[in-house]
Amino acid sequence: MKKGLVTQKVATLTLFLLSVILILFIIGVTSLSATAQSAKSACQLNIQLKLFGERLSPILGTGTWLNPFEIYCPRKILLVEDSEAREVYASFFGKESRTSDYSFPIINEQGNMAFRTLNPSQTDFSERMSNALVHELAECWDLFLEGSKDILDSGNLFGRASTCFICAELFFSASNPVSIDLSASLQQRVPLLGVRGTYEEFLFNTQSTYGNCDSNLPKYMNMITQLDASENYAITFIRRGSGMSWVRGNTCQYVDIIPVTHLGSSCNILVN
Repeated sequence: MKKGLVTQKVATLTLFLLSVILILFIIGVTSLSATAQSAKSACQLNIQLKLFGERLSPILGTGTWLNPFEIYCPRKILLVEDSEAREVYASFFGKESRTSDYSFPIINEQGNMAFRTLNPSQTDFSERMSNALVHELAECWDLFLEGSKDILDSGNLFGRASTCFICAELFFSASNPVSIDLSASLQQRVPLLGVRGTYEEFLFNTQSTYGNCDSNLPKYMNMITQLDASENYAITFIRRGSGMSWVRGNTCQYVDIIPVTHLGSSCNILVN
């Protein structure tokens, strides 16, 4: 009887502490989402808290469905127009952050990090657009810990065929279509902290705990050769497979560029 009371008190205290952390997190994300880098930092913190909540589940005697930490990451909106490219982050309470120019990092010929802007008037716009998309894929893969954790698993007993999280959405409204070559951009070096090698090695050759993907994935990435105003595109992290822990060996996690009109057929559950 006494042991049961102690267990109940521990569970109550733990839930109280989780509630306090959740409130502090919401306040933190609201204030942190003022810039692109801080928005990513807030999202990374959120994912770590969600994993922390799942590790507490056995202690509390609950399933992963009773996790107060869900993914509240602001989605990046990339707007490519005739005269400029901008990024917008929409976060809690309708708060938005805008930058006049979108830019992405590269490793230059001297081996140093540099930043490139994106503008349809540039003579090498096709190459820059391809490089930007591949970098957004890498940012998404990095955000979800390179598929090493089952972050989107809700513990659903009946499993989920396909769960998706949109890291960024591209709205291409420039008058002239642009051809892209993602295969060439995949050979560029990755300018992310702690990452070595090319984008191709980072995205497809990393050892993932849940990496049982077939050779046909990603499905859309190699099919997109041109961007125009008739379609928007979603940089998406995808988890395919069951939510049941004993069959997770069949789970596959990867990133892809999905045309927005195909999201319904590609994702059974859309997290954001």
